[in-house]
Amino acid sequence: MIDVHCHIGRIKSEELNKQYGIPKDAGAEFLLSTLEKIEEVDTLFATPYASPHVGYEHSLEWLLSEVEPYENLFPVPVMHPQLAVTERFLEELDLKEVPGIKLHCGSTQFGYSLKEHTRLRPLFSFAEKNDLIVFIHTDTHACIARDLSTLLEAFQVRVVLLHCCRKEGVKLTRHSSVFLETSGCTPEDIAFVMDHTPGRVVFGSDFPFFTYNVSLRKVKRYIPQIEANEEVLLRSFPARS
Repeated sequence: MIDVHCHIGRIKSEELNKQYGIPKDAGAEFLLSTLEKIEEVDTLFATPYASPHVGYEHSLEWLLSEVEPYENLFPVPVMHPQLAVTERFLEELDLKEVPGIKLHCGSTQFGYSLKEHTRLRPLFSFAEKNDLIVFIHTDTHACIARDLSTLLEAFQVRVVLLHCCRKEGVKLTRHSSVFLETSGCTPEDIAFVMDHTPGRVVFGSDFPFFTYNVSLRKVKRYIPQIEANEEVLLRSFPARS
């Protein structure tokens, strides 16, 4: 099974380092040392804890260098909402290595909402042109999934709504390219989306903010269906490599 949502990299907050037991420079080695104990997961899509990670202009270079030695670890860079910065960043991407890009409107570095379609359109356009998945952080206060409806109508792009085992996520699966991800969701919420849209659910751990054992326990009985869903989501990756 693929974990479509896990993190590597430095957390600058001493409090968070202590709370989650994460080394200050926890790169791919730390992530994979945990994965070695997990039978169910064999592939990971890794994002820096936050961008800028070591300065935004260096975060992609750092991320690619971290994942390069590992055949089962793929980079998902976080996109900057300012178009000029984003364009320079995207020029550096080797698309053979990257399954998708991530939007995180709720991060402290990026103060935007999913209603700001002018900012988001270039990223959706880039993803559509290059057949990349768009992984989008969602929540119930700042990053509202339903605000994406107009963009989902306008672009033929695969979208994974992170943390979105909710009714609004199920409604958005009327778009054939929308998938829902399980990290941070309750067992009841996961059961809800599996009942209503079983073919659109994929697994994410949000490790290390949630432990693997807890995340896996919630989806264990759905793994065969989730693995089938992954094949649909990844229809062109890593075949392009």
